[in-house]
Amino acid sequence: MYYLETNALVNIIDRLGEINSVGKCYSSILTLLEILKNTTETNFQQKKRVICRIVESPLPIDYDIPIEKIQNAFGVGNIKKRYKDRFIPLLELIIKCDTLGEIFDYLSVNSTSFTEINGIFSVYENALNSFFSEEKYEEYMPKLTKKMINKRIAEENIQFTREFLEQTNWDKILTGVFFHAGLIAECFPENLASSSLPLIISRYDWSLDRYFCAFSYYFRKRILFREQNKRNDLVDLQHFLYLQNETCKIVTSDKMILKICKLLFPRSCLDFHEFQHKFGEQSFYS
Repeated sequence: MYYLETNALVNIIDRLGEINSVGKCYSSILTLLEILKNTTETNFQQKKRVICRIVESPLPIDYDIPIEKIQNAFGVGNIKKRYKDRFIPLLELIIKCDTLGEIFDYLSVNSTSFTEINGIFSVYENALNSFFSEEKYEEYMPKLTKKMINKRIAEENIQFTREFLEQTNWDKILTGVFFHAGLIAECFPENLASSSLPLIISRYDWSLDRYFCAFSYYFRKRILFREQNKRNDLVDLQHFLYLQNETCKIVTSDKMILKICKLLFPRSCLDFHEFQHKFGEQSFYS
């Protein structure tokens, strides 16, 4: 199976309808949300064309938004109304309407909005930027990990990566697990009652290990080398949430995703240009 990340999907958009072996590829609602983010009247027609091609194609879409993936992994309450139920009506309006203004005339309380789409990204980014502060860092990080990071301050990047890869699976993912357990504790207190952070963590079902591993590597490296978050990195990391199993490969041209994936799980990624070369044959396209 091949998961088409946003850049890859947009680059192959004019050939989606030609894909013969559809079971080989799929994408996610995160990709659709990235395409629709910052929609204006000026770029509406361009975004509508891309959305129409995707919706009209037989390409399977995973419609769980990132926070729903995380909730499910920690067994946090029941998701009574999935975001998909409000997102599909907006997709239908995009296909139906000729202008952004026309969509605004039809939007109802049962549909999501472009403002809400932008908000989905900002909520997560604000939470993560807060976590990068010393205060949150001290609150959530286990002492063992803090000692490890402090010890590595003067060491080179290559040494950090080598030692990260030598850690146990739990040590690789724990930064991501701790942060996201804290995130859902703050976002969904009504579902957790008096549950402590360790209890929330104990409910983790190990289904998002590759995402948490990528997140942990990214976070620790930023702290260790005092690096600033680059624009869209935090959203790009969330594409790892959609790797359904260890045989899935993420297809992308994003440099950050490729770099992390090739370091941590090289069998789980494929450069978009390699993907084009590998499947540019008659057997892949009808």
